[in-house]
Amino acid sequence: PARVGAESGILCQGSLQAERKGKFGDQYFILKADILSSWQDITKAKALENVKISDIEALEIREGAVLLTIKKEKKRKELRMEQVVAEMWIEAWSSLLKEQLGMSFVDARSPPVTLFEGPLVLLKDKSPGGFFHKKGNKSPKGEKFFAMLDERNFMYWPSTDDMTKPGSRNIY
Repeated sequence: PARVGAESGILCQGSLQAERKGKFGDQYFILKADILSSWQDITKAKALENVKISDIEALEIREGAVLLTIKKEKKRKELRMEQVVAEMWIEAWSSLLKEQLGMSFVDARSPPVTLFEGPLVLLKDKSPGGFFHKKGNKSPKGEKFFAMLDERNFMYWPSTDDMTKPGSRNIY
């Protein structure tokens, strides 16, 4: 595995494990600013697959793997890698896609950042369900609950006491 300079346009390259015909095996990948190409064997002239970077809709980094959501594909593409090369690939993906994908770029190796935590009220009116965060002196009518929103989930419980009970949270 090697990172090649900007003169060749290659951000990262090397052997990764990818699924092909239902089994994971070694494939050689080259990541450029506009395309991710893979070969069964680097000595072959024709690439197995070329994925346009603009077709990548989401990327999730996990311990030892990267999951790509690619436009018009039913299944996410999983690229497994040895820990030795993981940081090099993750750095290349981050520099290329983090800003472009925003919240769709998830690094699941670290805990998600909490965006909101506190009491909410589920409004019961004619509108199709809404949440209300109490501000001011007016008290809305509805079911009160405790909620937490992080980068990946919206979770809520009937009360803060229920937060510690297994299976008591609702996740969306």
